[in-house]
Amino acid sequence: MVRDSIRRAGLGILGLAPAVLAACAARPGGADSAVPASAGMVARPAACRVTGAWTPAGAPTAAPAVQRCVLPRYPDALRMAGREGTVVVRLAVDSAGVPDPATVRVTESAAPALAGAVRRAAPYVRFAAAAAGESRPVVVELPFDFTLGP
Repeated sequence: MVRDSIRRAGLGILGLAPAVLAACAARPGGADSAVPASAGMVARPAACRVTGAWTPAGAPTAAPAVQRCVLPRYPDALRMAGREGTVVVRLAVDSAGVPDPATVRVTESAAPALAGAVRRAAPYVRFAAAAAGESRPVVVELPFDFTLGP
């Protein structure tokens, strides 16, 4: 049901998974920052699927729970052309559950325009804050699937 309404709105589907990157830096915005329309659409957390996570050193760790899922905006030209594909990004998440936009790295992309849409959306996804004694930052991998049909 969520996928159908997202497809009708011309937005991509977001899932999550693991990776290895750098530490998070302090930045403005924080956990409560608003999501601009150019970044995408906020969806219920269950619309995002965390499939793994790593410490910055590369050791597997428990994946943080998604608290805010942001589905990237489907680029108009690619949607109208019927172009579908997947973009995979890796990014670091700090102890407050906020991704560091400076660490967003595209590891796989079906098209540059899709990668750009994902780069705009990924920093607005929010994760559960680290528990006391939990190691952070954590690196997550986010695969974004852009699909048009059922």
